[in-house]
Amino acid sequence: MFKIAIIAFYCVLLCAAASIGFVGQFVNVPAEAIQSQNEPLNKDNRVLNGLNYQSRFDISLSSLEKNYDFKVDKSVLNKQYKFKFDDLTSGEYELIVSSYDFNLAGNRYRVIVNETEQAVNVYQDDLLADTYNETSVQAVDYIHPLVIEVVDFKQYYEQQLGGVADIILSSPFGFIFKNRVYTIMFIVMGATIVAPYILEYISPNFAEEYNRIKEESGQAKTSHPDSAPIAPTQNISNKQTKASQGRNLQTNNNRFEYITIE
Repeated sequence: MFKIAIIAFYCVLLCAAASIGFVGQFVNVPAEAIQSQNEPLNKDNRVLNGLNYQSRFDISLSSLEKNYDFKVDKSVLNKQYKFKFDDLTSGEYELIVSSYDFNLAGNRYRVIVNETEQAVNVYQDDLLADTYNETSVQAVDYIHPLVIEVVDFKQYYEQQLGGVADIILSSPFGFIFKNRVYTIMFIVMGATIVAPYILEYISPNFAEEYNRIKEESGQAKTSHPDSAPIAPTQNISNKQTKASQGRNLQTNNNRFEYITIE
């Protein structure tokens, strides 16, 4: 049994030596984050994982090879802010890291694995860049970790909910202010309606002159008799014409009948 255990132990060591992977570590973590994780929670303020900054990191590694099924590997941090990826095959990978609590010096990296040379090289791969930064190469393995620098704490600002803007947007008329075109139309229509009342306070003389012109134009439309419709006159003349045509037709019929009797 002892020999079997020794053989199994050596097999595990050989498999570990044959697998390719690397370790990463976050450095320059603020002292407050390191000290607070060892302090016990107060009885009056028990928050689940409230001081566990490591649990609020997201670390994912995805392959960029075309013939590789799309798969994202996740990793977690230990107390020393270290993470690890095992059993990598040759090819290119994209490493993306993010933190809810900290700003990081870099969060996107290109990982190139070469099984033949047993090498893993990591480059900074900034978003929207044409290619990864070849001068930022880090040769990493299980002994030499990928170093990612923590800049500082993130600052979050509280926003009071239930304000006037939230009430308006959640009301039945909220769709007006969520659409730019509807908002502009609403403002123009409201300004057109409210403008005469505002002018009475800003420029009373202009408002009085505007109302006088408006009243005169309304009186002019009602006082002109020429604006009476002429359609009834045309109807009367048409009726007279039809009546005269009817009498002529009746006269012609009587004359025709008289000639027939003779």
